[in-house]
Amino acid sequence: MAMTQRISQANAATSRLTGIRTALTLLVATASLLPVAGHAQQTADLEPSVVFFDLYFRDAAGAKTPEYVTAVQDDIRRHKTYSVLARTDAGDRLKTQMITPAKRVNAERLKSIEKMVQEGDKLAYTNPKQAIEVLRQAKEELKELVEHVSLDEKIRRDYFTTQMLLVTSHMENENEPKAREIMVEIVRVFEDENPVTTKDYHPRVVELYKEVFRSLQAERTASLTVTTNPPGCDVFINGRPLRQKTPFTFEGLYPGPLRINVRKGDLQSMVRKVEVPANGSGKIDIDLEYESALSFAGEAFGLTFTDEASLKANVLNYTEKLGKFLEVDYIMLVGVVNRNGSPVLAGYQVDVKARTVVRQQDFAVKANVVSTRRVEEMSAFLAGKDLSLSSGGVIYKPWYKNWIGWTLAGSAVALGSVAAVLGTQYFDARDNATDPSYGSEADRNSEAERARDLELQTGILAGIGGAALVGSILVFTLVQFEDEEAMSFGPSDPRFIAFPWATGDGGGLSATLTF
Repeated sequence: MAMTQRISQANAATSRLTGIRTALTLLVATASLLPVAGHAQQTADLEPSVVFFDLYFRDAAGAKTPEYVTAVQDDIRRHKTYSVLARTDAGDRLKTQMITPAKRVNAERLKSIEKMVQEGDKLAYTNPKQAIEVLRQAKEELKELVEHVSLDEKIRRDYFTTQMLLVTSHMENENEPKAREIMVEIVRVFEDENPVTTKDYHPRVVELYKEVFRSLQAERTASLTVTTNPPGCDVFINGRPLRQKTPFTFEGLYPGPLRINVRKGDLQSMVRKVEVPANGSGKIDIDLEYESALSFAGEAFGLTFTDEASLKANVLNYTEKLGKFLEVDYIMLVGVVNRNGSPVLAGYQVDVKARTVVRQQDFAVKANVVSTRRVEEMSAFLAGKDLSLSSGGVIYKPWYKNWIGWTLAGSAVALGSVAAVLGTQYFDARDNATDPSYGSEADRNSEAERARDLELQTGILAGIGGAALVGSILVFTLVQFEDEEAMSFGPSDPRFIAFPWATGDGGGLSATLTF
C-alpha cells in the first residue's frame, strides 16, 4: 500500500511538471508571435523600385521637362512608397552598353578645334614638342565628338588628320615608339578609309603607315553579326560606313572593343559598345525605333515619341526594355507636352513585368515655369496617395489590416479552444476520481491528480487567451499603421500567420501562409 502511494505521488509530481512545462511552452510560443509576424511584415513591406524618365514629343517644346522630372522624383521620396533609382546611376548603367549620338554639335567648339589642328599643322615641322601638346588637346576633344557623332564625316576626317599630324610631330621629335602607337590606333579605327601618300605626308610617315597596316592584317580574325529591326539598315563600325546592310556578318575585324551604330532614313541608333574576341565572333541585335527614341543628351534623360499615336503604340515595349535592363519594378514617365493645344504635365506609371500602364494623369501647367503645386500633385498621384493629402497628410490602414490585432485575436481563439478541450478532460478526470465504482483506489487517486494538473493548465491557458483577447481589442482600437501603399495596385503581399496548439502531452506551433 505504501509503495502504491509513493508511486502515485511520483506520477502526480511528474504530471504536474508536464503540465507546467506545457503551459510555459505555450506562453513562450505566444510571446514569439510578435517578432515572427513582425519579420514577415517587414519583408512584405519592402517598397517597389522605380526610375524616372523624361517624356518628350518630337517637334514639341518640353524645355521644363528635366526640371519637373527632377523635382517630382525628389518630392516622391517623402511618401516612402518607392525605392528610387537615381537618374545619374541609371545613366551610368546605360552608358556601359551604349553612347548617345549627339544630334547637334556646337559650331563654336568645332571652330576652336579646327584652329588647334591648324596651329599644330604649322608647328609639326618647326616646333614638334609644342605641336604635340596642341594636337594632343585637339585629339582628346575630337575623340569625344567622334564617339558621339560617329556619322559626321567632317569630324572623322578632322580626327584622322589630327592623329596623322601627331604621328608626324612625334617622328620629327625622334619618338618613333609613340608615333607607332598612334599609327596602330589610326589603322584599327580608319583602316584604309583615307589615302596616305607622300603627296600629303612625309615619306617616313607613309612608310610607317604601310608597315603598321601590313603587320596588323594578321590580327583581323574577329567577326560580328549585326541584325536590326527593321532590316536593311546601314552599319557603322567605329564610325566607318560599311557597304553591306543588315542583317549581315562582318568578318575580318580587329578584335577588342567596337562601337556599332546603324541608320535608316532619319532614324539612327545609339552607339553600342561590343567586345569581340580574337578568333571569335560576336552578335548584336538593334531595335532601331526604340534606340532612336532614347534621349540622353544634355539635360534630357528619357524617351522621345513622334506623336500621341507613337506613344500609345510603343510605350509598353520601350519601358519594358529599359525596366528589365535597369532591374526596376516601375518606370515613371513625366514631361511637359501639348494636348488639345495647351501645355500639360503628363505622368505615366508603367508596371515593367505586367506591361501595363498603371496610372496616367495630366495637370494643366504654364510651359515657361515650374509649378511647385503641380510637382506635389504629380508626386502624390504617382505615389498612390490621396491628392487632397499631398501637402503632408497621413493615410492609415483600416482596422481590419492591423496585423498585430489579428495575431493576438488568433492566439486568443487558439488558446481558448485548447483550454476548452483541457477543461472537458478536467471534468472527466474529476468525475472519475469521485466515482466509487471507478477502478481501484489507486486509479481514483491518479484521476484526482490528473484533474488537478488539467485544472492548472486550463487556468493558465484561459488566462493567457483572455489577456490576448483584451490585447487584440485594445490594439484594434488604439494602434494605427500608416498606409504607405494607399491606393496601391496588384495582388496583396503574402502573410505568415502562426498560433500555438496544445494537448495533454505537449504543445507546439501551427503556421499558415496566405497569398
